[in-house]
Amino acid sequence: MDLTLELSHQPPEEHIEESVRKWWVVHENCTVWTFLDDIPYSTCSTRMNKTIKLSDSLVIYTFNDKAFPETLNLISGKGIIGLYTTFVIVVHTFVRGAFTGISFKIMFDDMPNVDRVLQLCLDIYLVRESGELDLEEDLFAKLVFLYRSPETLVKWTRPPEEIPADEDPESNLPELSN
Repeated sequence: MDLTLELSHQPPEEHIEESVRKWWVVHENCTVWTFLDDIPYSTCSTRMNKTIKLSDSLVIYTFNDKAFPETLNLISGKGIIGLYTTFVIVVHTFVRGAFTGISFKIMFDDMPNVDRVLQLCLDIYLVRESGELDLEEDLFAKLVFLYRSPETLVKWTRPPEEIPADEDPESNLPELSN
């Protein structure tokens, strides 16, 4: 296809303060007469002579394959009901995947005060650095017990102002071995 593109513009009028208006004009250059004569609705088919004729319209022909892909034929073969059912199942899978297991994570994600648990982790790190492996093993056992016991974890992560004066949150933890 042989095209001519022309940028046209209209200067603004004096009483209207707008920017210059610009637009593109597309012309089809009709040079291949024998081929274009056979195309229906072609504006190049009306030839006056064998020279180049500029056409005011642009005819575009597309060739589309009407066959549906075999991989999606299973879904489309069932009609709108099959398509709707597939959509509902896919959305259900994504929503369920987003919320599966969230009830088990809430306890660990929403702890109000993690300072004491953090201090226990730092203590484990320090005793490992100092080489006291027996003490590290005991502190690690304490940490594992803490995370396995939701009741003890709640007591340990309470804000300091909510802890009664006569209660020691560490009383529920196992004693360190000697």
